[in-house]
Amino acid sequence: VGGTVEGLTGTLVIANNGADELIITEDGSFTFGIPLADGSAYEVTIVTQPDGDLCSVSNGTGTIAGANVTNVEITSQEQPVLGTNYYAVDDDAKFYEFQADKSLLEKSGKGLNDFSSVTGLAYDSNNDILYGFSAEDGTLLSIDRTTGVGTAIAKLASTEIVDIAYDYDADKLYGVNYSFGQLLEIDVTNGEITSVYTHELLEGVFGLAYDDFKLYGSNSSEELLSIPITPGTPTVLGGTLGVSRGLAYDNANSKLYGAYADNSTDKAMTLWEFNNINGFPTEVGATGLIASNGAGLAYVDGDAQLLATSGFDFENPAKLYEVNSSDGTTVSIGSAGYNINDELAWRG
Repeated sequence: VGGTVEGLTGTLVIANNGADELIITEDGSFTFGIPLADGSAYEVTIVTQPDGDLCSVSNGTGTIAGANVTNVEITSQEQPVLGTNYYAVDDDAKFYEFQADKSLLEKSGKGLNDFSSVTGLAYDSNNDILYGFSAEDGTLLSIDRTTGVGTAIAKLASTEIVDIAYDYDADKLYGVNYSFGQLLEIDVTNGEITSVYTHELLEGVFGLAYDDFKLYGSNSSEELLSIPITPGTPTVLGGTLGVSRGLAYDNANSKLYGAYADNSTDKAMTLWEFNNINGFPTEVGATGLIASNGAGLAYVDGDAQLLATSGFDFENPAKLYEVNSSDGTTVSIGSAGYNINDELAWRG
């Protein structure tokens, strides 16, 4: 299995099927050292990103079919500089932007043209568009990041979507109908929905994250999933030890984090790291935070930092925290000014 690398300026470490690692330091062709038998599956992933660069893999998965694989493509580009581009929206349709000091600035009160129950946010880096989904009536929104004003793109045929994820490779959105377990492909121009496939593992999916031609999802059966974006079978990577509504992916170190609040009386929240090959969960540590279900998580690549929100009930405002990804300890940044928040997103 091999291919080519383009745009590399540092040292890149890749792996095939999570085992055969290869160190690459310059552009050109590469071939993994361990050959595979005909009919074997392969999956090329990034183990370690180059300092200051961000690499992505194309044509990275498939099955050996009587010949060498030579079309795996890895492209590298300079990592974006960290800006003040953190966004949140509450149940009352107020739109917020996190400032450089991590305080919250309300960009608009009822700014999403009075759309409420905005349960999903996804950023389109190709066109600088922030998408939102209103579960109230199934409206797909385009949100102006400067003013917070939401413009209806279309009403979707399904309202049973909790989160959406943007596929920057194909310029499309994904959602999951959590009642029927359908993976849905959403046209970003007219909101037209295409059912990709249906699978029982997708029933109750609350969180979605896109990464290099696949989706990560967490469902109500307390399972972490790897979800193919073409008709196939989702893979249970492991148990999330609870419904992890907050998922965050550390691109630089290929680590997936989840936050889980034990649904017991104390509702104490722990930080977990999930192996994104086999889903094996490792408890990082107790956060000291209290939450009713889960918490929003976002990983800030430029600062190598996790952010989390935690809210217990509608009587107490949610707070924003910095989370140490080594031991799970937290430092309070301040009150988010609104109540329970289940997800965060970071835009580089």
